[in-house]
Amino acid sequence: MKYQNAFVRQRGERWQGVLKWKDDSGKWHSKSKSFPNVTGKQAAERLLAEWRQEEEGIASIEPVGELDAALTVGDYMQGYVDNLRDSASLERSTLIGYGTSLNYIKSEMGNVKLTALTTTRVQRFVNAMNKKGYSASTVKKAYNLLGAGMKQALLDGYITASPCGRGLVRLPKKQQRKPNSLDATGRVRLMGILGQMEPTPTTIAAYVALFTGARQGEIAALRWRNVDFDNSVIRIESSIGQSNEGGTYEKGTKTNATRDIPLSKTLAPILKSWHDRRFTEWRPQRMRGGKTDDAFGALYVVGDLDGNHINPHTLGKNWTVIARQFNIVGIQGERLTFHGLRHSFATATIEQGADVRSVSDILGHADVSVTLNIYADASPQAKRRTIDLLDDELGNLVDADVYQLHTGTEG
Repeated sequence: MKYQNAFVRQRGERWQGVLKWKDDSGKWHSKSKSFPNVTGKQAAERLLAEWRQEEEGIASIEPVGELDAALTVGDYMQGYVDNLRDSASLERSTLIGYGTSLNYIKSEMGNVKLTALTTTRVQRFVNAMNKKGYSASTVKKAYNLLGAGMKQALLDGYITASPCGRGLVRLPKKQQRKPNSLDATGRVRLMGILGQMEPTPTTIAAYVALFTGARQGEIAALRWRNVDFDNSVIRIESSIGQSNEGGTYEKGTKTNATRDIPLSKTLAPILKSWHDRRFTEWRPQRMRGGKTDDAFGALYVVGDLDGNHINPHTLGKNWTVIARQFNIVGIQGERLTFHGLRHSFATATIEQGADVRSVSDILGHADVSVTLNIYADASPQAKRRTIDLLDDELGNLVDADVYQLHTGTEG
């Protein structure tokens, strides 16, 4: 029997292979097999290919038959993304990104026959996206999705070699944009602006971003139970993401790790005042609903009093109104986005001599190299402070008489 589709998925810590086929009535069926002691997707895919060959009773993966010869790249990639969605192994936000990339693939070569897809045709697809002005990151995401799909097509037996093999296609180089953060003057000015404004979810979110470096979605997901005033710690444990339907949902952080951020002495009273105000506004509602005061902890810090979180997109739009009204511009000469507040936190702490690894941990980067790649350009002030630190340690150890002797300046 020929299986129309095959893929691997992760269940807990164990990888599993899935084979799918369609019967004469058009109904889909599937069978699965666990691969114990496999630690990576690549190894799981090799075992899947071996298992499939055993099940189909063939010595090697054969090209598809005549019925599959008309299958297009667009139809196959649509099925590939659909299977990823059905496997429930990916975040919804990732699937949204795949959907966008899939649209690019289908618009450029959706009608190309899968068996006729060549490396040259893929290169033309990449070049076309590049000429249309898409960013290098967007082009790479679309190409990577196509490459993953072609790898699966190879496993499925539709093709005998992938047109997206390593080094076959030239991708545009990604230009690392310098972060558009606020300099010291801009940060002081922003504090003055926020201090004169009536506290709102948007202004409170701006304070949190500036003093913690948390991401937009993480701030939207921050609940009062995550703010420990006694121990001066804010716990980041989730984020708000966008769903396929245009709504929002709560998910894990970008690295799926919880992290604690020290609550600064400046931010603490601002948050405490906001907490007390919101609690006072919420308490009559709690009395009517028969809830205890402890239920307040489940409310979102910048959400509404009914327990709903704010949409991160809405938060960004609200901030843009403030940035436009007060002409808040970053060091790159562009109006500061809400994400620019996170950049401002990072650049400010690094400029002040903070340990980069600590900054990386606070930001929630997967690796300190990510922090270094984004914020590698130290300011002149930071460079001067670095040299001054060495002067402070070693400068007083230089013997002035010895210095004069070696420089020929003795009288």
